[in-house]
Amino acid sequence: MAETLELSLPATSTAPAIAREALSRALEASSAPSRIDDAALLASEVVTNSVRHAQLPPDADIVLRASITPESLRVEVLDEGPGFSMKVDVRPRTSEVGTAGWGLILVDELADTWGVERGPTGSTCVWFELRLTDI
Repeated sequence: MAETLELSLPATSTAPAIAREALSRALEASSAPSRIDDAALLASEVVTNSVRHAQLPPDADIVLRASITPESLRVEVLDEGPGFSMKVDVRPRTSEVGTAGWGLILVDELADTWGVERGPTGSTCVWFELRLTDI
């Protein structure tokens, strides 16, 4: 049986920390806490991308959904932004303030699978899955 978590997050800089904390608590309470750190990091990165790149007004919401089973975790982050394709260049960029753009690289490296989907209303859903057991 899956445990679920659904949060409506503000499209502000506080959203990644809220997502990280809520997902960590949900995994600690579940029967599958094995990849809490990876899950919290990846959720934070995907939510950060929504805050930074979805061009949402400050009063908009970002939705975090998680489905937790003893075997797997699926996290979805949904927003009403323009989205991007899986063909996006995920290499980090150098800027005046340092290197940025590591979020999708981390998702690609740590998640067992991930993707981007467009919803019927034009929303963007970035999702990832983690195995919670050794196969």
